[in-house]
Amino acid sequence: MRIRAIIRLAINQVAILVGPEAILKIEAKVRFGKKLNLDNPKTLSDKICYMEFRDTDPLVEKCSDKYEVRNYVKSKGLEYLLVPLIGDVYESEKEIDFRSLPNKFVLKATNGCQMNLVCDNKEELNVNKAKKIINSWIRNGFNRDVQEPHYKNIKHRIICEQFLDGVDAIVDYKIHCLNGNPVFILVCSERCNGLKLNVYDLKWQPIDAICGKHKNDKEIKKPTHLSDMLEVSKKLSKDFRFVRVDLYQIEEKVYFGELTFTPDGGMLSYFTGEFDKKMGSILSLEERK
Repeated sequence: MRIRAIIRLAINQVAILVGPEAILKIEAKVRFGKKLNLDNPKTLSDKICYMEFRDTDPLVEKCSDKYEVRNYVKSKGLEYLLVPLIGDVYESEKEIDFRSLPNKFVLKATNGCQMNLVCDNKEELNVNKAKKIINSWIRNGFNRDVQEPHYKNIKHRIICEQFLDGVDAIVDYKIHCLNGNPVFILVCSERCNGLKLNVYDLKWQPIDAICGKHKNDKEIKKPTHLSDMLEVSKKLSKDFRFVRVDLYQIEEKVYFGELTFTPDGGMLSYFTGEFDKKMGSILSLEERK
């Protein structure tokens, strides 16, 4: 993790010299063998990155905030999908009274991705270590905010969510919405085994769209609440040209995860080039009405 942090710091320093758009193009070429075309975007990954750097939407920044997005979900009449909060929102690790928290909980930074602290047994939690981790989130922010600038101005805060039993075995349904409508579903499973990915259309027919080590040779059972998920995604994507609506189902209840605007940093490296081009031909860059 320390080596990764050093690499990220170096990338950010280079970005100051050459600009964030240039560093993203370099990363695309070096890490993924992709040539991003932002002057004449054609693929889905091209268009996602184009909107990020050249045609920004203030609502994207608001809904990338893990706390503010809850208000957006509520405004669509979908508050019942939200995982309950414990307390409100914290601006410092000093504000969090760990003694008053339940035995199980989840702490999340509001200003980025992969900044989660899951506690399934408070008796085994190293509170001092937890506070140091949280402090680093508050102090340093999201380490990709140069390449994903919609995170850059989000206030650094912490939320505490209720722990959901069975969360380790959940399947994530990431519904990709283009032009304000659901188009396809990326399904994430077997995270404990390194993550497996499947893609389905809206009728739950498999699409051969995944490349690389995460491709799942096994089919995933159709979720019992698929129609509800699609309806929810339609409501949440109405205001955006592109957004990925992340949902999951525990037993018979659907929960909201997040709205994602630059999946995989906009690279979409797990999709085949053919699928990236096909989806890019569907996405319009015209403003949503």
